[in-house]
Amino acid sequence: MNKVIKLSLLFVFIAQFGFSQNSDLMKFLRTVPGLIISEKKSGDQFAEFYHLELTQPLDHKNPDGKTFKQRVFLSLNKKTKPVVLVTEGYNANRAKRANYTEEITRILDANQIIVEHRYFGTSFPDSTDYDYLTIEQAANDHHRVVELFKPYFTGKWINTGISKGGQTTMYHRYYFPDDVDASVPYVGPLMFARADPRFDIYFDTVGSEECRTSIHNFQELMLEKKKELLPKFIEGNKEKEFTYRKGYEFGYEYMVLEFAFSFWQWGADCNAIPDEKEGMDSIYNYFEKIVPYGYLTEPKDREGFTFMVQAMKDFGYYGYDISEFEGLLDAVKVHNYDFVLPVGIKITYHPELMQKVNKYLQKKGDNFLYIYGGFDPYASQQVQLTGESNAVKYVLPGGSHSTRIKHFPKKVRKEMFRKLEEWLAIEITYKFPEKQIKK
Repeated sequence: MNKVIKLSLLFVFIAQFGFSQNSDLMKFLRTVPGLIISEKKSGDQFAEFYHLELTQPLDHKNPDGKTFKQRVFLSLNKKTKPVVLVTEGYNANRAKRANYTEEITRILDANQIIVEHRYFGTSFPDSTDYDYLTIEQAANDHHRVVELFKPYFTGKWINTGISKGGQTTMYHRYYFPDDVDASVPYVGPLMFARADPRFDIYFDTVGSEECRTSIHNFQELMLEKKKELLPKFIEGNKEKEFTYRKGYEFGYEYMVLEFAFSFWQWGADCNAIPDEKEGMDSIYNYFEKIVPYGYLTEPKDREGFTFMVQAMKDFGYYGYDISEFEGLLDAVKVHNYDFVLPVGIKITYHPELMQKVNKYLQKKGDNFLYIYGGFDPYASQQVQLTGESNAVKYVLPGGSHSTRIKHFPKKVRKEMFRKLEEWLAIEITYKFPEKQIKK
């Protein structure tokens, strides 16, 4: 009897394997030029899952020139359903899991295509030529993915991303406004300088005055007790093999400056900030929790330079008001990010591009649903809507950089759903598991 069952299961497996290898989607993928199917799986969430490598021009203005392989993860639900294009801002390692889904994919019961950003992960050219690490080149990467895969899918298209991926969503639409039918950028800032001064205004007004004072006092204490705490900082970094181009003391002071940004970005609790009475171990353990090791350290590999090269070249970033700690900083005298840029490479910032993107989003950026967290420092760089487009924006009071649609009240989520239904001509039936939603 057991032998019969085993044989039956074997025949089922063979039949399923043969079907999957010759599925409708597999046949289509084999016709896509420059596409390599690295891996195929099935999972609980999707009918078919593919790890793909797409040969992309390094310079889209010279398609016959050098190329690189870009990692793409494709999850098939049903070809008639919507397609969520995730314009990842970093590497896409998380997408290697066959059942991985973005929030908007679940909401729309959609297909999903995640595209790793150029110069991140395995999507790196043979040589590091930063001339081709631009917003425009990345937008062309995403445009080409849309062009290649649109002939197969018959549903509406939505692009989305989180943080830098949310920025990338906006940039993609700026260059190719007709590629998708709607856009959902999460917590994506739009910055206008290498150190946008709007952040300084934000840190003077965010939260309560009492909380802001507690944060500042904690930073002052960290600097005043540097002699005692610096050895802990050095030990912790050495355990993880992290170094700083200008030395550990320089790194320590920069991380103390970073404390306020990180505190608000990830929604820490003002009541949990320890004071000197609780001892230096408690002080340092809390600091280490809020500002994890690794930020602004000397990059260990070429991917480690990519973000800051883009920030200093194209989309800007934030800085620190070091005047607030006059007399307490010994190593950091002037704020700039030269110490985390590639040695010997000159990076020129182009402020005009972000102004053009901003103008497009305000005047022509239809069918955008923007999501922000109210306490997230990047919310100070949120897209300012003028009413010239039909875009909508939702800012969660007290929300952090982790803010998602699920965190909003049920009534607000219904409003978002209605907008998406209107733009995509579909009916959304998804219901959040309420008990898992943090109030």
